[in-house]
Amino acid sequence: MQVAVTNREGGVALVAVHGSIDVDTAPELRKAMHALFEAAGTRIVVDLSGVEFCDSRPRHVRVRP
Repeated sequence: MQVAVTNREGGVALVAVHGSIDVDTAPELRKAMHALFEAAGTRIVVDLSGVEFCDSRPRHVRVRP
């Protein structure tokens, strides 16, 4: 899995995820997301169009700061 974070205008962070999200790769995504959650005033857009597989275990990465 690859995670790329791009800062855009207006305090928006685009998180593009490519590959598979599963129990082994979720910690990397969690780390990237938590860094953004801690940045006050940042709006986050997550692009999952490059994700080939996502099991149900890492779903909490997206919903829990």
